[in-house]
Amino acid sequence: MGEELPVIFTTINNVLTATDTKFYVKTVNFIEQAVAFSENKEYYLNVVRATKDAIKEVLNFFGNDPHDSMIGIENTLLNIDEILNNPGIDQLKGAFKGRPGIVVATGPSLNKNVELLRDVTDKAVVVGADASMRVLAKKGMKPHMVCSLERMPPTAKLFEELSPEAFEDVYYAAAPVISPITYQTYKGKRIIVYRNFATFKWLDIEKGTLNIGPSSGNMAFKILEYIGCDPIILIGQDLAFGEDGNTHATGSTFGERESTYYENCLLVEGNYSPQVRSSRVWNMFLNYYHKDVLNSQAKVINATEGGAKIHGTEIMTFKEAIGKYVTESFDPLAAIKKTLTYPDGETLTAQRKQVLDKVDQGLMTCGKSIELFKGCHALCMEYIEKVWIPFSQGQPYNEAEGNRIVTELEQSVQIFRDPDFFNVLMHYVQSYAIKTMIEVHDITARDLPVHEIQVNVVSILKDMYEVMIQLIIKMEELLKVLKEKLEAELISG
Repeated sequence: MGEELPVIFTTINNVLTATDTKFYVKTVNFIEQAVAFSENKEYYLNVVRATKDAIKEVLNFFGNDPHDSMIGIENTLLNIDEILNNPGIDQLKGAFKGRPGIVVATGPSLNKNVELLRDVTDKAVVVGADASMRVLAKKGMKPHMVCSLERMPPTAKLFEELSPEAFEDVYYAAAPVISPITYQTYKGKRIIVYRNFATFKWLDIEKGTLNIGPSSGNMAFKILEYIGCDPIILIGQDLAFGEDGNTHATGSTFGERESTYYENCLLVEGNYSPQVRSSRVWNMFLNYYHKDVLNSQAKVINATEGGAKIHGTEIMTFKEAIGKYVTESFDPLAAIKKTLTYPDGETLTAQRKQVLDKVDQGLMTCGKSIELFKGCHALCMEYIEKVWIPFSQGQPYNEAEGNRIVTELEQSVQIFRDPDFFNVLMHYVQSYAIKTMIEVHDITARDLPVHEIQVNVVSILKDMYEVMIQLIIKMEELLKVLKEKLEAELISG
């Protein structure tokens, strides 16, 4: 028997994320060793599933739709004042080294132990998923931070109708890809937390960057890890249906049974049961927890008291975890307040000018990229007219001319590695670019005649160039809006 499945998932996920091997995922073949397979058939079938899950999660991380990515980029640029005016999580890096931290998620098991949280907020740093805000507020409790990363406006509903007191001394540690409406709805102080997106590298206004998974629970974990907490204790992180079929804790904004989670259900290993019922969405969050916990230097305690098993964690009740690890009093809130600083007017003006320079450079990059892709599109049309149409009419295939054009087209994709293109545009277009390169490598790996390979490659790239031109034009328009905003603010002082 080989490695545990979460380790396999994490290893493959890490390799695909960090290297160009992601471009070759359609060429992956599983080679069966008959004796080993027959002896451990279930294990190897699960290895195949783990590999496919790792591939799927990597592609999901890089995005499925450029228009969806554009929402995050547009939100980021619209949130520029939030970014400039507020401190970043980098100011708290390592500030709570060796102190316990608690992730509060809103799975149905939170009902079992949430009351114990009341007496430990002076003994641990408490970071809640955004959905926990209302649940805790109804019980008269608060986390030290609450985090969000969802780009769409409905996230704002999590904070609607809360009293002003509910926001006092609760820092909103959000990724500024969230909707401006969500920021407007949250009435408390902010901490800026970047995800590992090229857009934030391009802005070059350091706030602290974390490799965050897809849920606010994943985000809470990474925040606690980043600020040095050890151990990290999870509560309410079920990632599975409760015994009564509930999806969330009592008092959750969208109710205790959200219907969307009942779609595409599956069984996963449980903390206290051999198997528990989960969903595809929760399983995605679970896979990122496997990865984050296995990569973490901190001890991780799963005190969820139900739900799915997160490999690498130590399972115990929240009461046991408190008794063992949450024993020494300190003042997390005072430490956060003392550490965080805000930029002065001179710094804000300098940073606005810096961003304006970045915008000007971004507009130049957009213009150059559009011209390059227009030239490449013209080259595709040249192939069709000079090589493919004559061949389709019965003439010999002009392989030399086909080689010249395809080689030139393939060289054009090196722009994806250009630092300016990468920082300004790659996060926006990467889902389409990666999908295109996967299809190209899939075609070139097949045992096909040269003319079939070349015409398919040209066709795939031609479609990409057409889409890229339109996508980048939209980015140009967005950057022009930001440029006008920054220039007006600099003039007004």
